[in-house]
Amino acid sequence: MLKLKTIFIVLLMSLIQVIRGQEISTNILECDDFFKEVYEKGKSQLFDLRVAEEYNTARLVDAILVDTKQKFELYLEAINKTDTIFVYCEKGKRSKECSQWLNDLGYINIFQLKGGFSNWRKSGFPIDSEKKNYK
Repeated sequence: MLKLKTIFIVLLMSLIQVIRGQEISTNILECDDFFKEVYEKGKSQLFDLRVAEEYNTARLVDAILVDTKQKFELYLEAINKTDTIFVYCEKGKRSKECSQWLNDLGYINIFQLKGGFSNWRKSGFPIDSEKKNYK
């Protein structure tokens, strides 16, 4: 009986891992959907995961620069696990890794921009190109 319970628990934990992975993969939004969710629905947090030099040149409107894990952790202190979080980077690799990290921390409403900032800019969506001087 104990062996059966152990197998059940292992299977259940595996299923949870698979479901969590699926949550991440289904939360990648095309530019138009990302725009609607961030700017038309509101009440969300938008984070730019690129380095300061990239952010200083151009960024999504109202994006917050979090180019290090430590900076992001400071913002997370004020964000509930059920709040909506949007992340993007230049092409999508960092946002995928960040989404997994956030998911592992228990955040459940995480959305990534498919193709990152380069896809956003290429698609003609609005950007803030006012020069910044973050270091």
